[in-house]
Amino acid sequence: MMDSEGGPLEGVKAVLRHGEDLRAALTDRNGEYCFCRVKPARDYVLELEREGYAGFMERDLVVSRSRISIRNVILDPLSRYRPAREDGESP
Repeated sequence: MMDSEGGPLEGVKAVLRHGEDLRAALTDRNGEYCFCRVKPARDYVLELEREGYAGFMERDLVVSRSRISIRNVILDPLSRYRPAREDGESP
């Protein structure tokens, strides 16, 4: 997990959901987090959030048996975040 300057982002709450199964972790000082022994499936949801930053959500995340999956996400500070307009145009 990195900030928009490319530095590690500590204290990001990472939540992995699959049906009723929910796991949570916080990123460490290196911006890293881990979910161990996750059951293989094709429809996980990964949510990342930290106060002062725009959140991130990935749906239909695939977890495979005996594989390591790395998600390197950059979170933008809310002060720089500009959501896309519904008409698809930039703000």
